[in-house]
Amino acid sequence: MPPWVGFHTIRSHNDTGALMADDEKIELSGQDARAGATPHVTRYVLAISLTLVVVVFAALLFLYR
Repeated sequence: MPPWVGFHTIRSHNDTGALMADDEKIELSGQDARAGATPHVTRYVLAISLTLVVVVFAALLFLYR
């Protein structure tokens, strides 16, 4: 499995604030490692931009005929 799929290994500070040794690993799931929201805005941006491109090309077609 590629390293970017599944669990991610990161270096971190331990509870006392000291940097952990290289051989100490913390494994987090992809969702935990990302630590952010994924609001699924891409589908709306794609739909709106595709609609705008079709409208602009249709307008250009009718204007320059």
